[in-house]
Amino acid sequence: MGRFDLHKDIAIRTIGVAMFSFPVGMGVGAVISNDWIKGGAIAFTSTILIAISGMGVILAWRGRITGHDVQEAFRTATAKAGEDNEIVQDFIEEEKGKK
Repeated sequence: MGRFDLHKDIAIRTIGVAMFSFPVGMGVGAVISNDWIKGGAIAFTSTILIAISGMGVILAWRGRITGHDVQEAFRTATAKAGEDNEIVQDFIEEEKGKK
């Protein structure tokens, strides 16, 4: 995987994280603080930070990041962020079944 492909993969997966985390955060933010935008931003940011932390650990451990590492970091972040969301868990289980 070339450098451009790696950056493209990260960008596409970031869009995916926004698509699943922002709406969930909007709902929580609207109920708790009457600020749905802030709730969505917090949910998105916390999920992205999990992925970035995972890639940081891999980079510190091995000194390089591959496309597979990016994939696993985003999968872990999605699973972690969706632990309490039954709909997200259903989709994760469905995707695992397709392998």
